[in-house]
Amino acid sequence: MIVTFGTKRPAPRRRDPVGLRNALLELDSRHVGGLTVRLLWDRLSDQVIIHVRDDSDRIDFVLNPPNSKARYAFEHPFGVAHLFSSNPGGADRPLAA
Repeated sequence: MIVTFGTKRPAPRRRDPVGLRNALLELDSRHVGGLTVRLLWDRLSDQVIIHVRDDSDRIDFVLNPPNSKARYAFEHPFGVAHLFSSNPGGADRPLAA
């Protein structure tokens, strides 16, 4: 509850009309050695995204599995990279930075 005194009204909240501010939600992540795997959900498209980054080998790629295969792709990203890669050159070639 907001209580104000006098004639000054509180400034209206700005809305994010496109909804991009919180479009991606991290559902899970793991980090082992130099490898980081993140399971993300895009609220706008209702799709999951697996982001894989290996700092030791300088590999960085994104997988777009069907939602029903998201957990498996998160647990085995290199095993399914050839199936769900969003990189046109294949997951074996890093994305441009």
